[in-house]
Amino acid sequence: MKPTLTSTALAIGAVMFGLCAGSYARWASQAETTTEAAAYSLPFMLFSTAAASSAALALVASVDAAAQQSRRQA
Repeated sequence: MKPTLTSTALAIGAVMFGLCAGSYARWASQAETTTEAAAYSLPFMLFSTAAASSAALALVASVDAAAQQSRRQA
């Protein structure tokens, strides 16, 4: 599968969202109280969902580009 601009941008987004989710996870684990840790739970959940969605969409965009290319050659 040849990477396209769309799949590359989505893959980069997945990495960036993953880094943000990792930061929030680390901050939540280092929190001294559960109330303080709870403040990091929503951003962690949002960034981890965005990372997974971006990674899945990057894969779909790459597969779609490969399918379109094979249809053109046929």
